[in-house]
Amino acid sequence: MSSPSKPGIKYGDRHSGVKAPTRPDEPKKGGAGGKGTWGVAGCEIKGSVTDRHDPNYDSEEDSRLYVPRPLPPIVNFKSNVQTILDEFFVSGDVDEVARALPELGQAEFHHEFVKIAVSRAMERHDRERELVSSLLPSLYPEVLSSAHIAEGFTAVLERLQDLRLDSPAAPDLLACFLARAVIDDILPPVFLSTDTADEELAKDTLEKAYGMTRGKHAAARLEQVWGPGAGQSVKRLKERIALILEEYLAHPDALQVDRAVRELHSPHFHYQVAKKAAQMAIESSKSSDRDRVNDLLAQLHKSGLVSQEHMEGGFRIVADLISDIELDAPAARSQFVDFVAHAIRAGYLPSSFQDVAARVSTKPSGQKATSS
Repeated sequence: MSSPSKPGIKYGDRHSGVKAPTRPDEPKKGGAGGKGTWGVAGCEIKGSVTDRHDPNYDSEEDSRLYVPRPLPPIVNFKSNVQTILDEFFVSGDVDEVARALPELGQAEFHHEFVKIAVSRAMERHDRERELVSSLLPSLYPEVLSSAHIAEGFTAVLERLQDLRLDSPAAPDLLACFLARAVIDDILPPVFLSTDTADEELAKDTLEKAYGMTRGKHAAARLEQVWGPGAGQSVKRLKERIALILEEYLAHPDALQVDRAVRELHSPHFHYQVAKKAAQMAIESSKSSDRDRVNDLLAQLHKSGLVSQEHMEGGFRIVADLISDIELDAPAARSQFVDFVAHAIRAGYLPSSFQDVAARVSTKPSGQKATSS
């Protein structure tokens, strides 16, 4: 085949003695070519030969020039999560996890964090299981959303058969994690419905977890599901918050509540303040209690103590629990809708939260109001 730039010369023809240059306009031997010449001084050591047909080709040298493809983002994320968890299992430092996980900048994979954390804890001892059970509520809702937590547990359920091969106790351990998550208000009770599971093993695990959340003193038992003394910090925080709010309803003093909550030194749990306050408001038959709670939450938001994100997280939990709440407070559903409207007007809930209230108002009793 003739070259368009040099008619009559056939590159690569064994009789022509001419080798095609890398580019049609590039002179042979760097401009020092010609019959009987060696080329430019030093050209024999210039660069590496990458043509496998060249007699000077060195396969080892070529391998050193290979640039591997970057790993998919999910692979890097999982690797970083393993490192974060390794350090957490040693230090137990919740604040460090709360700092390190968002710094990865891959919130779309946060459900994988839940899956990996629970799976790894199941393979270890009660200490690590309690650490993870306490960690997940600490990361909600600022780092982990309710959707992340639900999707993470769903992923563990889906691989439960494989987990049982390495650990026969895996179904029982996962049931404990699920029940504890429901008691800690980071999973809605409806998650334990067996209708959402395909595998028989997953259904049995969900049924066992559901049974663990029922009955007298279920919450107290689950606070210590990983052994005596475990879970006491979470339990004590919830009890302290309840006492603070009960005292407020009896003697309204928003500044005293602000001081008392700050003294808990648990900013990750401030969503529990919003949750418990909203629940108390809609369970009360007194409109004055709802007014007081509304004023309190507005003040706590204005002072910066309870962020809007924590407000939303707390109210979403109440929305998920509404069917249970209205068993003791029949007017809870309608009062929740009204209370959300007051919260939006007061500025501590965004107007978009009206969509959650609307779904609560239209859901039949016994069904979950899905939070978006």
